[in-house]
Amino acid sequence: MHYTELLTIWDPIFKKLGYRETQFNNWVSQTEELVIVLCVRVDDKEKNFSIEIGILFKKWHSYESWEAPAFYDHDIMQSWDGLLFKMGEWEYYLNNLFSYDSDINTYAEVKNNSKELASLFLTKVMPHIDQLDNYASQAEDFEKETTWKPFLQYFFPNWKVDKYFRGALVKYYRRG
Repeated sequence: MHYTELLTIWDPIFKKLGYRETQFNNWVSQTEELVIVLCVRVDDKEKNFSIEIGILFKKWHSYESWEAPAFYDHDIMQSWDGLLFKMGEWEYYLNNLFSYDSDINTYAEVKNNSKELASLFLTKVMPHIDQLDNYASQAEDFEKETTWKPFLQYFFPNWKVDKYFRGALVKYYRRG
C-alpha cells in the first residue's frame, strides 16, 4: 500500500470526528478553551504512520492563531500511539494498528485498524481532552509554570514553551 492510499482512508475519518482540513494539511477542531491540531506523519520506509496531536490554549494565543493553526504552533503535543501507550494499550497492538505494510495488513485491515484507532481516540483520548478543556477554563495565568502541570500528564510541552519556562515543564511531564 502506498501512503497516499492511507491518507484517503483517514480523510473521511477525521471529518467524521469533527475535524476540518487546513491549508497546512493539518486537521483542526476546537473546544471552548482549546484548539486541537492533528497531523499525519508517515514513515514510508518502515510502512508505518503516526498521528500527532497538538493542542493550543486559546488564553495563551491570539484569535488569528486559532483560525488556521500550523501543527508546530502547539503548546503541548503527543502522538496518538504515545498517548494510547501511556493510557495502557499494548505496544505490539499499537504497532499493528499503525502499520500499513501490505506484508502485515491488507488494505481492508488497514481500513479497519484506522476505524479502531478512531474509536480508541474517542473513548480514551477525548475524555482526557475534555478534562484538559476544563482545566484550561479554570486556569488563570499561563505565565505561571504551575498552571501547566495538569496538562502534562500525557502530553509534553513545545520546546519553545519549555524554553520560556527554563526547562521546568519537561520535568513535570517526566514525573507525570
